[in-house]
Amino acid sequence: MQDYLVIILPLVWAVVIAFGIFVYVLLDGFDLGLGLLFLAAPSHAARDTMMRSVAPVWDGNETWLVLGGAALFAAFPLAYAVILPALYLPLVLMLIGLILRGVAFEFRFKADTSRFLWDWAFAGGSLLATAMQGLALGAFIQGFAVVDRHYAGGAFDWLTPFSILTAFALIAGYLLLACGWLIMKTEGALLDWAYGQAERALVTVAGFILVVSLWTPLQNPAVAARWFDWPNILMFSPVPVVTAAVVVALYRALRLRRVYLPFALTAALFVLAYTGIAVSLFPYIIPPDITIWHAASPPETQSFLLIGLIPILPVILGTKILDPINIVVALTLYTLALLVRVVADGLSSVPHDTVAAAEAMGYRNWQRLVLVELPVAVPVIAAGLRVAVVSNVSIVTMAALLGIPQLGSLFTQGFQLRLYVPLVTGVVLCVVLAVIFDGLIIWVNKLLTPWRQRTVTS
Repeated sequence: MQDYLVIILPLVWAVVIAFGIFVYVLLDGFDLGLGLLFLAAPSHAARDTMMRSVAPVWDGNETWLVLGGAALFAAFPLAYAVILPALYLPLVLMLIGLILRGVAFEFRFKADTSRFLWDWAFAGGSLLATAMQGLALGAFIQGFAVVDRHYAGGAFDWLTPFSILTAFALIAGYLLLACGWLIMKTEGALLDWAYGQAERALVTVAGFILVVSLWTPLQNPAVAARWFDWPNILMFSPVPVVTAAVVVALYRALRLRRVYLPFALTAALFVLAYTGIAVSLFPYIIPPDITIWHAASPPETQSFLLIGLIPILPVILGTKILDPINIVVALTLYTLALLVRVVADGLSSVPHDTVAAAEAMGYRNWQRLVLVELPVAVPVIAAGLRVAVVSNVSIVTMAALLGIPQLGSLFTQGFQLRLYVPLVTGVVLCVVLAVIFDGLIIWVNKLLTPWRQRTVTS
């Protein structure tokens, strides 16, 4: 069991950190993008409207950044010890930018004659924070010099032509996110202005995506092999194809003046870009040599921290608005914690002879896990997933927080008023919904059966 936890827990923590950083980028991206657009707004009234549109949500977004940094320190101390010295200067400047824009946000509404100074502070802090994030991203993709588990590079190794390119790319991406936010939240002249800015930002973002996608494999042969070797090119080709389709759909949505679609499609672009980075770099947490398993803390530490993380994440998710999406994500995280144990149990059920045969064939640990042990353990994992999904459907329904609130309200009405008809109706609907999800998972498991049999036979 311990051997499997050594493999699984770093994967879980890598997902948690990647999720936290991505949520920060998405939620704080439009916020920072508004700062980048701020001085170019058509009027003082437009700037007031822009500021008010993010007032309810802006101050909680950095929570995800703190979560990612704290999780990196606890779960991957080696990565923390290497990445922070390599990126001290850009990270410090990023924090200064975030502090500057936070102060400007609070004081701007109270200022009168000096309001223009706070406008510049808000815009400057947003630009500084965004640029430093982009430079750090570019440096991370390029990798760090490590000797004897210590950072061996210089203080300015993060400043390269490639990192400067990624900084401009992230600025353009945040501008596009901010335009999508303004399209959802404003009207009149400011809305028309946001549509125009979004079209220009989209063209810029598409160009940067193309340049970065070409530059990254050209400067790193390992990344090129990851994308273009057979059969990888077949498996990963949907990422650029879907990205191009999303760009076209976003341009069309702007032309047709859709309200919610531009922001959603921009978020999809960020998801696809994030996926591309993951495909290029996984499993390296310190490119180009140190994997998540090499940098991980002991499994006892990661297990203990995971127990503390599970109740915290739903609280963070619900800090601002406890909506159905947050509840679904929170319950998914609870399911993930259960699956860690289920996957470990499934891997423990793999026959020793099968493992020994894989080792005799020269498989590495990760090859043995992916190609042999996981396919054999799929039935046990699927059974655990069925239990988790059915339990979550019941919890969500009982909590009256599903996307269709009427289903849960049947329970609350029945309990509060002691009416048996809505109570029984809610129970029946809950069971039906759970059975549907259970049947879907059984169907997927049957689809995987031929692949699992071929893998085990080979």
